[in-house]
Amino acid sequence: MEESTVAQSIQVMNQDLIRLERFDGENFTRWQEKVKFFLTAFHLAHILADDLETIPEEKADDSKELKEKRKKRKEEDYLCRGHILNALGHTVYNAYRNIGTAKELWTALDNKYRIEEASNQKFLIGNFMDYKMSDSKSIMTQVHELLNVISDLKVAGVNLDESFLVGVIISKLPSSWNGYKKKLKHDEKKHTLESIQRHLRIEEDSRIRESKDEQTDFMSKANVVEETKKFLSSNFDMKDLGVADDLIAGGMDTSATTVEWAMSELMKQPHLIEKATKELDRVIGRERWVEVKDIQQLPYIDATMKETIRKHPVTILLPPHLAQEDCNIVGYHICKGTRVFINSWSIGRDASFWDEPEEFRPERFLQGKVDMDVKGQNFELLLFGSGKRMCRGYSLGLKMIRSSLANMLHGFHWKLPKDHMKVEDISMEEVYGLTTPRKYPLVAVMEPRLPLHLY
Repeated sequence: MEESTVAQSIQVMNQDLIRLERFDGENFTRWQEKVKFFLTAFHLAHILADDLETIPEEKADDSKELKEKRKKRKEEDYLCRGHILNALGHTVYNAYRNIGTAKELWTALDNKYRIEEASNQKFLIGNFMDYKMSDSKSIMTQVHELLNVISDLKVAGVNLDESFLVGVIISKLPSSWNGYKKKLKHDEKKHTLESIQRHLRIEEDSRIRESKDEQTDFMSKANVVEETKKFLSSNFDMKDLGVADDLIAGGMDTSATTVEWAMSELMKQPHLIEKATKELDRVIGRERWVEVKDIQQLPYIDATMKETIRKHPVTILLPPHLAQEDCNIVGYHICKGTRVFINSWSIGRDASFWDEPEEFRPERFLQGKVDMDVKGQNFELLLFGSGKRMCRGYSLGLKMIRSSLANMLHGFHWKLPKDHMKVEDISMEEVYGLTTPRKYPLVAVMEPRLPLHLY
């Protein structure tokens, strides 16, 4: 080989291919693709082609053209082989440096490492498909473990479709997540690996928070009940303690839940807050707080409370009743002794009673349903029940909801966190149980709107 050709080869190896990642036995397909790119750039990739033209063995009577062709082939093969060897790690280089031509070297590497890589890919895919989630560890910890396996698969040259990966992750959620799993499967095609992580993280945080809150609430309520019992037992007849228990247990969080739903609906429609605050400024002014005696002069606040109770009744099913005699209701024969449950949630969203029931519109109680109350006389609104078994604390509950809602709107400007939330982002998901609180607590920024000396 001519001296200039050797010098060019050394220069190319030292200046360009030295930047290639040296192959040390792992990620063969990725390394092979990079080497092919470089060989193509230097017009040498054809040396590795299966259909490369065969040049006859050297003979004494070879033409000048054939001699030049053979010489060029040897130079190209030399350079190609040198570039491949230069891109090998020391261990692999020592094992393959004595193989003759570039094509033989390339084939030997391919036969050895592609089989090993295929075995490794099969092993990684098996790990991914066999992975099982459990309740004994954090869901997000297990999701990250799965994502690490997915990352290893990509490095090994296995690129699985993202929608397939999302579906597998959802299917691996433990049985305690079956309800949420069904919800995710419903919108499975809309999710990406990033969005599914976000949803699972929010859900897990919510479950952890609910678990802690339930423990705290239980202990808090138990303490309040016990202290109240001690007070009542020393001042009242024991027969009154049952009434006290009902009032405390029933009113502990139902009023707060209703007010939170009201604020959630109002913040999704800021113009409703503006209507309420205009009424408050006109009737109350800005020099004092709202008092119970003012509520009768605040029809929009009252309408907002009724609309909240209609759309978000705290108790989906009213306490069970018992049929005292045989009767017939809209063609159904009800036997004496039948236990009857009244679904207040469904009644409040029944289109035969309400115009556009899914819409939150307090104005409906200022126009067509002005005289409708929540004291058991109108069966469309049965938050407190009706008749002899009506909630004993309904009057106190109504005062607490109205006055709390009025003062929260009167005393503060309400905004969403500026950086990352929009009105559309406010979740209205419910937690179904004996009561229906928000699944995710309402997050808002409060700013004073009254003179500071009132706070």
